[in-house]
Amino acid sequence: MISNPQLGLGTKLRLLLARLDGELAALYAKGGHNFRPRFYPVFQLLLQCEESSVSEIANYLQATQPAATQTLSEMKKLDLVEFAAGKDRRERIVTLTPHALEMAGDLRPLWDAVGRAANELDEELSHPLSAILDEALAALARKSFPDRISENRASGRKQ
Repeated sequence: MISNPQLGLGTKLRLLLARLDGELAALYAKGGHNFRPRFYPVFQLLLQCEESSVSEIANYLQATQPAATQTLSEMKKLDLVEFAAGKDRRERIVTLTPHALEMAGDLRPLWDAVGRAANELDEELSHPLSAILDEALAALARKSFPDRISENRASGRKQ
């Protein structure tokens, strides 16, 4: 990949994510699994908790409920999750299907290798990418990027 310092932060992040997700999706496909990288955190949550509400999944993913619902709908089409009624009519409880549990067993060695590869990548960098991403997310939780832009636009007018 050619490095271009003129690319914006968002573009660089999209390129990195496309590369990581694309290469991982190719590994899943090569192994004969109809699995997408964005399913992984949902799988991990449901493997740990056995069941979760859609809103709990959205909170866990730090995503909107519509975004979580979209991912879960795609997983449902692939027979990876099933829905049941919750305590009230609005709540839906999500569980992994037997097919998903079998797939998780098959994918566990790959997931372990992905974790080791991510650690290896972190060790090659001047600062661990995982730590930088955690710090960036925390900083943006304290002050959003639009707020930062707005402040910088205002300070640019004063100069």
